[in-house]
Amino acid sequence: MVSKLFAHLNFLIIDDDNENKGNIQNVNDTLKDAGCENIYTYITTSTEILDLNDSKQMFIKEYDTKDLHFIVSNNINFPFYRVAAFDYLIPVVTTFWVKECVERNHLLRTLNFSPDPRHILKDTTIYIARNLTMSNADYRFYTEIVTSLGGMCVESLTNKITHLVATSNSNPVVINFCQAVKNLDNIKIVYPTWLIHCFKTQQYIKESTHQIEVNITSNGSSQSNINSDERIEDLWDEVESKSIHPSTLQYLQGHKFIVDLELSLSSQLYSFLIQLIKHYGGSFLPYIDINDIETNKQIDCFIGGSINTKGYETCEKKGLHTGNIIWFFNIWSFQSFLPPQKKIIWSPFKHKIFKSKDLLLSHTNYFGQERIYIQKLTELLGGSTTTSLSSRNTHLLAKFPYGKKFVNAVTKKPNCKVVNHLWLEKCYDQGKVLDATLKDFKDYDIGKKSLSSFLNQIGKVDLTVEENKLTSSKLVNSQSILNDSISSDEDTDLGFSTANENDTTIPDVNKSAPVGNSSVLVSTPTLMAKKQPS
Repeated sequence: MVSKLFAHLNFLIIDDDNENKGNIQNVNDTLKDAGCENIYTYITTSTEILDLNDSKQMFIKEYDTKDLHFIVSNNINFPFYRVAAFDYLIPVVTTFWVKECVERNHLLRTLNFSPDPRHILKDTTIYIARNLTMSNADYRFYTEIVTSLGGMCVESLTNKITHLVATSNSNPVVINFCQAVKNLDNIKIVYPTWLIHCFKTQQYIKESTHQIEVNITSNGSSQSNINSDERIEDLWDEVESKSIHPSTLQYLQGHKFIVDLELSLSSQLYSFLIQLIKHYGGSFLPYIDINDIETNKQIDCFIGGSINTKGYETCEKKGLHTGNIIWFFNIWSFQSFLPPQKKIIWSPFKHKIFKSKDLLLSHTNYFGQERIYIQKLTELLGGSTTTSLSSRNTHLLAKFPYGKKFVNAVTKKPNCKVVNHLWLEKCYDQGKVLDATLKDFKDYDIGKKSLSSFLNQIGKVDLTVEENKLTSSKLVNSQSILNDSISSDEDTDLGFSTANENDTTIPDVNKSAPVGNSSVLVSTPTLMAKKQPS
């Protein structure tokens, strides 16, 4: 038995009426034996159905200063699931995660063990191969689909990925990867239509329909009897005809959307976005020029990519809800309309304030969606993240003052600034580089103060009771419907890797065979798609 694996960590165990009481006690005992700091228990009742605002107030009342790091539950049938998982970004894991972590003596990747039935891609690690025809907006759209469905997007090609997504079998990334990796049996190479198909049906679709056929010739070129361009056009037609998974949730009802003309979404994704808006009760207005925005009094929502567009400026002046693709998929996770001003990364993106060499950030003691959020925010600031700490790192983000990374940064790396997450968030919020030595950014136990000090809590508005009553009136029992060793030092661009410090990705969490930590990094330079600014 590992004695200190969960040292300094606080857990909340959900005791559901349908849960085996002996299982709950075993988890409790296991956590204690592994050095857990505090264990709290919440007993659910069958009558608990709360709207989003009430569940948040309930959660704050119960756990405001408890500094929760994990919630253990085998389902999402507790009233504050959406608040905990998507607002405060607290990882929700099954009891199997606890068992596997102890057996392997590692804090395993939490999303592999999500109890959310919508996380159908939770066992995937996906690399999306960019090319000249894939805009930054398209790339972000695909990555948001993956993370919304519980998967992990990575920016480095290794033999640990489960899927390589590309738009053509002649893509140099695909060709070079197939040449470099000898065993492709466990890696699926698919068109992006597979992601859309999975999202629309809310099912894990077999890859064979969307699989890219790649045959590498002796001279290193790709050879196939299938015209890749024609094939993907046919697949787009097939996927577009698929119905979106039925839902009685109409959380976009009463909201009329426009999409920035300068967002540069492909026609297929543009069409899919409109389908989603209408499916969840919203309406959509195509527009030709700015006059259409200025004269239409029904429009209240704008989806864009940057603050540097006429569309954004006009909508901002009109006081519309100006959001981005991240916002759109986040409210899908909440299954409730929330204004984009509520979170700092939900609005069209601001100017980058760092040069890449000035922000090479590592982080410690953050897990699951917390890491995804940190890596997105770092990229939006102009920097990048690494999973391990080296002499190249300029900053270390520390959740609390424990662990190897924290000790090494403080004692052995004088050029690495150690800060809490408020520094990162306030730099983006205020649009300037803040002094990392300020006292507010040196408090590494801010989570103990209140939930308002957690990640992802800085925003320009808060959800009022009146706003939420309007939203919750459009919900139909959302809870029942929802029932829905240190890693290698790899830089990321958009940084969607959610691997923990001692991460071991488990392709199939139902298997108990040991998983090795070794990974062969494909070093062919041309494998890395050219990074594009947002």
